[in-house]
Amino acid sequence: MTTTVTNGPMDVVKRLEPVLRENAALADAERNLPKAAMAAMVEAGIFRTWMPRAFGGLEMAPTPAIQLFEEIAHIDSAAGWIASNSCAITPLCQVLPEAGATEICADPDTVLAGGWFPPGRAVPVDGGYRVSGQWAFGSGCQHAHWLTAMGILTDHGEPRVGPDGQPMQVMLFFPTAEAEIVDTWHTLGMRGTGSHDIKLTEVFIPARRTFVMRPFDHPGAAFGGPLYAFRLWLFGPPIASVALGIARAALEDCIALAGRKIPHNTQVALSDRATIQDRVARAKAMVDAARAYLYRALDDTWAYLSTGAKITPEQGIPVQLATCYAVETAGKAVDLVHTAVGTTGIRNEHRFQQYFRDVHTVSQHGSGSPERFESVGKLLLGKKSDWGFFYL
Repeated sequence: MTTTVTNGPMDVVKRLEPVLRENAALADAERNLPKAAMAAMVEAGIFRTWMPRAFGGLEMAPTPAIQLFEEIAHIDSAAGWIASNSCAITPLCQVLPEAGATEICADPDTVLAGGWFPPGRAVPVDGGYRVSGQWAFGSGCQHAHWLTAMGILTDHGEPRVGPDGQPMQVMLFFPTAEAEIVDTWHTLGMRGTGSHDIKLTEVFIPARRTFVMRPFDHPGAAFGGPLYAFRLWLFGPPIASVALGIARAALEDCIALAGRKIPHNTQVALSDRATIQDRVARAKAMVDAARAYLYRALDDTWAYLSTGAKITPEQGIPVQLATCYAVETAGKAVDLVHTAVGTTGIRNEHRFQQYFRDVHTVSQHGSGSPERFESVGKLLLGKKSDWGFFYL
């Protein structure tokens, strides 16, 4: 297998671009990334990005990894989303028993997918759990080798309650072959991600592939680098990378259109109109500012964690704020483009309508949604956040 990401992420994306562009429209139409596009990303080593070096992965620093995901999304939002989401799941293996992490990560090009909500039911049995449930948003699940989900520990039909008075939850990993993929992905945007539901019915999952949720304080031996010290704060930036990639593509297509489009019943090209000039400039400034904020937050946190320090909610705040800001700002930039291009933006033969649909669909993801501003605001005001992932 050829894995060439180490030769330079942008070089790899350039080589991937023809097959991704060729399949982008098909992905949106068929609600699933075509096999040719997926195979090209696997062969290029994209799914090794955040795999530990101990398992043959790249263990790439956050900023170049996010740039990689952004460049893929700039070409095809679905491909960028599946790549970034799958890679973001890999660091979760740090809390599994060594045998479970090795089983899942033995192939450095393995593809992971999954969804955690709503949590299913995990009944403790000898050697593991008997699990049932149906989880939404399994992006790329039809291409994955392994899936992850969340279950509530259940004894005699009742949730087991932890010391904090809340039901105890367990993270679960299982082969895709053991699950049923339920065709539920009928959406406004991001259609090509194939984010269908994942269903299990009384499936046994051995303890080595499970983790009863608590802080990620003791990573496995293969996960000792600073990348994995980000813990679940690493969930948000991949979402932002896709939104920024979409916004950049929309802006570039708008600039290309503006030089040649003369609206009906007028004699002035878009590029010569003051309103269009203003919108293009504002959109450019917004996207560039959001990107700079995101990458600065990642670089600063990476430098901090590289000293061996532990991340805290306070240290993670800039990463989450930059994520939310990037997602929100990308949406506003695409909105400016949408108003600038006029009726071209509503025609299916142009991608503007897909940019609009996709960026606003991305904005609903929990790790980058507007609600996370409130979650961070609670921390800034000295209150306990409602977003439990900040404490894991």
